[in-house]
Amino acid sequence: MVYNVGKGHWRSQNRVKAATPGDGIEGLRRMHRWFTMTSGLGLAERRSYVMIPPTPKKEEEVAGSIEKWEQDLRELEELEAAESGNTTERLPERYTIVALERLMTPSLREFVAERRSNGELQGYDTLRNAMMSWAIRQRQDWNREHASNAMDIGALEAPSTDNSTPETPGEDTWQAINEIVEAATIGDLTAMTKR
Repeated sequence: MVYNVGKGHWRSQNRVKAATPGDGIEGLRRMHRWFTMTSGLGLAERRSYVMIPPTPKKEEEVAGSIEKWEQDLRELEELEAAESGNTTERLPERYTIVALERLMTPSLREFVAERRSNGELQGYDTLRNAMMSWAIRQRQDWNREHASNAMDIGALEAPSTDNSTPETPGEDTWQAINEIVEAATIGDLTAMTKR
């Protein structure tokens, strides 16, 4: 596939061909990145997203949202550095703090306000670290609450002290097993639930 951009179509074709054979998605990604960098299209949208990121809907999503926002910020800075040639230009810290604050859920906002009132959070790094610590704890709590009970160690039975050999399954047992397997393979769940 060649993305035709007029007289410069050979450049985009070279971007696609530079990818490893069989990895067309990587070629398209390279071409898209090149096009975005050279045309300036998308930079305004990226700037807007970096300055006003969407607030996560759930507390367990905060850590992932912060990491995604930081990745988008790095990519934007790389694109702008390539466009301007200035590799040291970064978003001012006070702007990054405001953007980071937009990623706060109401309970995280309370947590941060309490820490700020104690004078603990000064600057982007301390705010980010406090938010990530809080978010990771929330995610761990959520995982603990929603973990499957199938792997609960307390649900395991104590080993039997009976040293006798187990019974060999009888004809009825094998017939029941065969019926269940047959029902499962043809999708008849009602036969499986009768047992």
